[in-house]
Amino acid sequence: MMRTSIRNISKTAISCVKYEPIPINQYNQARSAFNIKPKKTQGLVHNPPAAISKPSMKTPKAFLPESDPRRNLPNANEFTKEQLENYPVINRYEAQGNRSYEVTPEIVEKIVALRSQDPKVWTISKLSKEFNIDQRKVNVFTGMLKEKVNQEEGLNERQLLRRSEMKKRTQLWLRGEF
Repeated sequence: MMRTSIRNISKTAISCVKYEPIPINQYNQARSAFNIKPKKTQGLVHNPPAAISKPSMKTPKAFLPESDPRRNLPNANEFTKEQLENYPVINRYEAQGNRSYEVTPEIVEKIVALRSQDPKVWTISKLSKEFNIDQRKVNVFTGMLKEKVNQEEGLNERQLLRRSEMKKRTQLWLRGEF
């Protein structure tokens, strides 16, 4: 008896409540009276993070007014030319586009000859240290890819078929057709 009356009351209460997709109240983002839009400032704004202990010390010079005494403070990152001349070079920076052409055909012939004489003694790392060349370059000069092609000759038909199928699948995958 009690349950049926509660059901009836709840059904009527639900039917009389209007559906609003966006409820109207003071906390609504679209309709709230407290929704104050921020005013954009003109030009650059320096807004330091809250984690800085003294933001006044970290303010860049570009954001300081001309009359500010902090403009004349010595910067810890500025060095004189004499100081820079005495410092050792830690890392030499080479741009990505700059190629080094120090490897001559004679050096390549020597590398190939040493590697073909005794590959166990003249490893890739030893050759790279001997001639001061990157290991990847030495690997290209010695022709390790040719040895891989020769290894494929020892495979049976099933293994060769599987390898060719894998190559086809990767090509299809790269084209987006798989």
